Amino acid sequence: MIVRRMTRRRGVTLTELLVVLAIIGLLATIAVPVYVNKMEQAKVSTAKHEVLELANAEEICGIMHGHYVPLYMLDDLPYRAQGRPTSVDDIENTKDVIDPYLISTGIPINDGTTTDQESQQARLSDEADTISIKRLYLGWQGPFANFKRYYMGFDVYVEPPNPDPNDVARDYPLDPWGNPYLMLTELGLVDFDGRITNDELDHNFDRMTILSMGPDGNTVYSATTLTVLNPSGDDDIWVHFGASGIYPETFYGGGPFGSPSPSQ
Repeated sequence: MIVRRMTRRRGVTLTELLVVLAIIGLLATIAVPVYVNKMEQAKVSTAKHEVLELANAEEICGIMHGHYVPLYMLDDLPYRAQGRPTSVDDIENTKDVIDPYLISTGIPINDGTTTDQESQQARLSDEADTISIKRLYLGWQGPFANFKRYYMGFDVYVEPPNPDPNDVARDYPLDPWGNPYLMLTELGLVDFDGRITNDELDHNFDRMTILSMGPDGNTVYSATTLTVLNPSGDDDIWVHFGASGIYPETFYGGGPFGSPSPSQ
């Protein structure tokens, strides 16, 4: 005769379930901050790499063409006289839509004379009258950069199938926190049109600089204006490019990725 033994399966008690949930909650309180911190560190590392990329791209552009350009021009395709699509990110579209200001590598930005660039910047449309600008325009050697994240119109962060040429021309590179990378001179901010301004942030630099405002930075920007809301420079990420200015780099402290002190 076969004897079958019945096995009783004991369920999980409420106390055991609460203990398990408590352990999971404890692990979450430890793991989530660590994860968030690692993600923030990854963004900082990315920003450090990208400011260098943009600075190097400006350096190469300056060597090739004798001018630094607004950041959105760095990924422009060369000029094409025939067969040009109606909406393409090339230097012709940039001239037609924005006609940006350029920064000459051979003229002082501000030396107190009438020959500096503060009030006499060349524009891309000057190619009709200025041989150096014509060479830049018709012989553009870009693209000099490939943007990972970029702004292309309000609430448009992925290029649509048929983008507006106006938005294509303004594909401005963004940092990992979604704010535009900034270009500065010793006078202050370079605006979205490439114009040298006297708009100072909470610190100044003695030479050309690419800047990310870091985790606490914020901007309000449109097609033509930029308002910088940067409560602190303590977490800013920046790197110099171009010729040295009045002060050595160590004047600001912290090395190439440090937090500069206010101008003295």
